[in-house]
Amino acid sequence: MFTIDLKSGYHHVDIDSDYWEYLGFCWKGVYYVFTQLPFGLAPACWAFTKLMREVMRPWRKQGWRCTGYIDDQCHADQNSDSLAARRERILNQLDKLGFIVNKDKSMLGAPQHRVRYLGMLIDTQAGVFIVPADKRQRVLDALNSALTARRSTARSLASIKGQLLSMSWAFGPWPRLHTRSLGQLIETRRSWETHLGLTPEARSELEFWVQSFDRFNGTRRLWIPTQVHSLIFCDAAGPSHTALGGWGAWSVLDGQPVIARGHWNPQLSAMGWKPSYAHSSPSKGRPASQDAL
Repeated sequence: MFTIDLKSGYHHVDIDSDYWEYLGFCWKGVYYVFTQLPFGLAPACWAFTKLMREVMRPWRKQGWRCTGYIDDQCHADQNSDSLAARRERILNQLDKLGFIVNKDKSMLGAPQHRVRYLGMLIDTQAGVFIVPADKRQRVLDALNSALTARRSTARSLASIKGQLLSMSWAFGPWPRLHTRSLGQLIETRRSWETHLGLTPEARSELEFWVQSFDRFNGTRRLWIPTQVHSLIFCDAAGPSHTALGGWGAWSVLDGQPVIARGHWNPQLSAMGWKPSYAHSSPSKGRPASQDAL
C-alpha cells in the first residue's frame, strides 16, 4: 500500500469571481475574500468529494484498488512492483490536474504492508486496524490524568470519550459499550467548563480502558470472515397470455437437493397488482400449486 495526502485540499478549487464577495471577512480593518474554496464552508466537503470522485473514477474502472476521503487516498495491490509503477502514473496524473501532493504526510516510498491512513494504522498482513503509538499514549495520559484529578472539566472528559470512540476502527464496539456511564456524567454539565467528579461507574470505565487498552487494540478485523451455510438459487416468471407465471428455487441441505416450485394466483400477485384476466371467477382462474420435494 501507499498513501497520498493533498496539500490544502479545498484550496485546489477556484471560486468564480462573481461569488468572492460572499466569502469575505474583515481582519484588523481590512476586508479579505477567498478566491479558492475555503475550509469551514458547509458545501465545501461535498463539492471537493464530488470532484475527487471523478478523479478516481477512471482508476477504479481499470480495477485499481483505491479509496479516498476528502484529500486523503490509499492505494493497494497484491503485487508491489505493479503498485510502484501505478504510483508514478497516479502522481503524474495528479500533477497534470493541478493537485499538489503533501509529500511530508504521504507515504510514497516502497509499498508497505502497514500504512497510516485517516489516523489509524492499517496492517494488511495481520488484517487489522491498530491505534498508532502517539494516539495511544495521548489517550492513556488523559485517562490517568482524569483518574488522579479530584474533578475534571466536562470538556476534557468529552475529549477522552471522543478519542476512544474514534478508535472503534481498532477496538470494534467496545468504546461505545464502555463509555456509557462517562457519557451520562458529561450530560450533567452546565457548560463545557463545568468541573465534574467521577461517579463510581464512570471511574470504573476509565480504569477499564487503562487496563484493557492494549488488549483490545488491533482486535477488529479488516475483513470480516463470512460463513456460507447454504446457497439458494431462485427465479420467477411473470404473467403471460395463458398463465399468471410462477416461481422456483433449489438448494442443497445436508448433501441432499431441496426443490420448491409453484404458480402464482391472483392473491399472491406482487403489491396487489393483478392482470385484467385475474379478475375472472375462481373457477376460471388458474389454480395455484405449490410443490416441495
